[in-house]
Amino acid sequence: MPSFSKLSESRLSTCHPKLIEICRLVIAIYDFTVLCGYRSEAEQNQAYPKYTTVKYPNSKHNKIPSEAVDIIPYDSIRKCIVPWTAYEEMAMLAGYMLMAAHIVGIQIRWGHDWNRNGILWDEKGKLVDRPHFEIY
Repeated sequence: MPSFSKLSESRLSTCHPKLIEICRLVIAIYDFTVLCGYRSEAEQNQAYPKYTTVKYPNSKHNKIPSEAVDIIPYDSIRKCIVPWTAYEEMAMLAGYMLMAAHIVGIQIRWGHDWNRNGILWDEKGKLVDRPHFEIY
């Protein structure tokens, strides 16, 4: 059964309790790594504009506790995270996260479906941030 590394646990601990609950449900059935929870001003400024279009303090990552988490599937065969371009694995993880959020009773938004309509092709021109999940 998959479990979080100490680093993932540390990053996850900075998140909203509902995001922690969702991630704990998903890790029980699908392996992934927590890349980021809370982001300080320096970390947000470093992420902007390469990984985000939001400046400090306007990201949900900048709240305490963080209302956003960045996660990525973990390849247990190769012992590494999957590439950010691994669309299928990212979509599978998103499905697990959205289902877990439904079970927990909280609405979240995935960084590849900003308008939350379940259709990905209509996100053209918007930032595609597949590792990103946030409380909506």
